[in-house]
Amino acid sequence: MNHEKEKRTVSGWTMLVVNIVMCLGCGYLLYHALGSLDPRPTAAGWWFLGSGLFLAIISGLTSAGFMVLQPNEAATLLLFGRYVGSVKEGGFWWVGPFYTKRKISLRLRNLNGEKIVELDDERKAAMVSNLLVVLCGESAAQPVINTGTLYS
Repeated sequence: MNHEKEKRTVSGWTMLVVNIVMCLGCGYLLYHALGSLDPRPTAAGWWFLGSGLFLAIISGLTSAGFMVLQPNEAATLLLFGRYVGSVKEGGFWWVGPFYTKRKISLRLRNLNGEKIVELDDERKAAMVSNLLVVLCGESAAQPVINTGTLYS
């Protein structure tokens, strides 16, 4: 990966309304299925039951795609381990249920100041060998995709 891809997303509010409508439709279908199957099963009752269960599964999958991003936060989207794109705009988004969403802070932090932890020389050497430095760059996906070790 040499460049970042901006991923188009759908408003989370729109998909929330769609998901609520699907849940209500699922409840309606299952209610009528139970009423149709009570004395004697009918074809319509089985159709209501199958449609209601299918809508319940789709509604459950749809609800797994919601994501909230705060200001100065980005998310990299991975589909089965492969980089697909990044979302940098804060807000309530829906990106799909099968994406792995990894959030990354884009805030600048200053580590200059008082000593945070005092370490002896042995621990300092061990820490330097296990140090992971993440530099601020233009790409939000760089720290997630191109991580490695110092001695590779």
